[in-house]
Amino acid sequence: MMRGIKSSLLLLVKMKHKLVYIADIRLPTEKAHGIQIMEMCSAFADLGLAVTLYVPKRHTPITTDPFEYYEVKRNFTIHRLFCIDLTNFGSIGFTVQRLSFTKMALLKSLFQKNTIFYTRDSLIAFGLTFFGKEVVWEGHQGEINIVVRVLLRCHTKMVVISHALKNLYVSLGAVPENILVSSDAVDIHKFSLQVTKEEARKKRRNLRLNYRAQRTEAIESPR
Repeated sequence: MMRGIKSSLLLLVKMKHKLVYIADIRLPTEKAHGIQIMEMCSAFADLGLAVTLYVPKRHTPITTDPFEYYEVKRNFTIHRLFCIDLTNFGSIGFTVQRLSFTKMALLKSLFQKNTIFYTRDSLIAFGLTFFGKEVVWEGHQGEINIVVRVLLRCHTKMVVISHALKNLYVSLGAVPENILVSSDAVDIHKFSLQVTKEEARKKRRNLRLNYRAQRTEAIESPR
């Protein structure tokens, strides 16, 4: 996804100088979307935008600072917003948590001026659109529901990870020019490591042990 960030910014209103990324995730998290979102925010900031990441104030077994945990440049800020964290109580708990965070994120966003909003959450994108905010929705899984259909009718700008997803949304009424295809990618600089085989094996063993310990603690906190 990082390779297409510069292009995706061209899709937005160039007069905006601030970007708020809203992500309903546990942070830090051992799941892949955590590093993807942190890298995206850092890359947006590198392009000259003042970036803020909104995440819910949820319990996480990982106590390390997110910037240190993901080894991401500290060039943006993280705001943790109140939510009713009942995620340990199954689907109903997740719904309560999601709705409470969505409400707080939208309320905080109402007071943001000259700002682009970026989110993976279609419900949050819908709320921002309803309040007349400039929003970009990032689609990953071919989500189709009444909320997404409203976003398409409102000509919401979108970023998707494949041409197949773009074609899907165009077939549902999206304007092709409003959709950017930006495939997932990695930061190759993080793989330019000068270590011996023995050091690499030791690091791998430590990473495996740390992952198992964190996974055990996080087993009841799925997101």
